[in-house]
Amino acid sequence: MKKMSVTTVLLLALILGSTVAYAGFNWDGDPIVEVGGTTVTVLIEAEEELNPSEVQVTVRVPKRVEVSVQDTGGFDLEIIEGGKAKHNRIPVEVTVRVPKARPDFDVRVTVVVSEYGISESQDGRTGRPIKVKVEIPDD
Repeated sequence: MKKMSVTTVLLLALILGSTVAYAGFNWDGDPIVEVGGTTVTVLIEAEEELNPSEVQVTVRVPKRVEVSVQDTGGFDLEIIEGGKAKHNRIPVEVTVRVPKARPDFDVRVTVVVSEYGISESQDGRTGRPIKVKVEIPDD
């Protein structure tokens, strides 16, 4: 019998110890927007297969902040502009709604701003909005 490395054992323990196992289903990609010149990626993971075109993704940014869609990833993506930017910060709120399913299942939404090392996640269920908020430094 071959010996397992410590890293392999630890990795296996982390995987098996996780309370929620998310499937790695493939779709066109993840929603990507540019906010104030900074790339923001929305990662959506689910226990079951999703039809991206049925998943609503809403990105809220302050008024007068430049925002553009880089890639919808096949998701139903909407940009809403309103409110004000904070001093030296641009608040970004992402809301994801996966349609109700029977049985319902877990969904994880992660908003990543790689340029600043920001990664915030929120777990939720189908049929309910899942909100994740981040603040981007305004250089």
